[in-house]
Amino acid sequence: MVASHTPLLLSAVEPFRAALEESGMRPATPVLAGIDGTPVLTRERAVETLARQVATTVHWSGCARALREYGVAIAVELPPGADLCKLVREAEPAIAVRAIAEFRSLDGLAIWIGKQQA
Repeated sequence: MVASHTPLLLSAVEPFRAALEESGMRPATPVLAGIDGTPVLTRERAVETLARQVATTVHWSGCARALREYGVAIAVELPPGADLCKLVREAEPAIAVRAIAEFRSLDGLAIWIGKQQA
């Protein structure tokens, strides 16, 4: 178990920030910062928010609200789990959300998505 998104990981923030700086990572598409649900459009903001959220509470309700405001109606959680789905459902019931882990096959996932779009 990891105490992620808590002050217990404060000592990891700067080493993680340094690793991100060295990585050359760039957001290819806008993503939402977990710490406040605001868009991350630049490399600098991506490095800052990813490093900070290691030891900062993630505000899933703010992220879910931002998803709805951006017009997201369907969301799929990538593996390994389904915990984020539960958080999004609680915060924004209007967003249809499932985890890949909930399906036996990608065909099943595709069928579910198709039903949501109908």
